[in-house]
Amino acid sequence: MASQQKLARLTGFIYLVVVPTGFFTLGYLPTSFINWKDAGVTAQNIKEAELLFRFGIACTVICYLLF
Repeated sequence: MASQQKLARLTGFIYLVVVPTGFFTLGYLPTSFINWKDAGVTAQNIKEAELLFRFGIACTVICYLLF
């Protein structure tokens, strides 16, 4: 029984990481960077917030590795 409880806690922890990173990478980042009508504006947005863009890439990798 203790083994199942440890597995359940690990699963819960993984979901606590996956859900916020998923919302961040699928919900927030595209709306803040992508301009569907002008690729130059998108590139400029990425240049202006490079650290946020890199953080988004890291969150995406974490989210999909754990999912």
